[in-house]
Amino acid sequence: MKLAENRTLACRRTGRSYNRVTAICDNDEGVEINCAMVRSGTTLIWDRFHRQQPICRAG
Repeated sequence: MKLAENRTLACRRTGRSYNRVTAICDNDEGVEINCAMVRSGTTLIWDRFHRQQPICRAG
């Protein structure tokens, strides 16, 4: 599934990590991209930042 290619994204800045902006993004179909990546196994939740700004709001 292509989550971001040729789509409009709505991102909420959550802070900075290693001098980079961090954000939680939803595509134009309402899919929370960060959560989809965790559920697919392509990335992991970093507990330190997850406690500050949880992803996978819908469950």
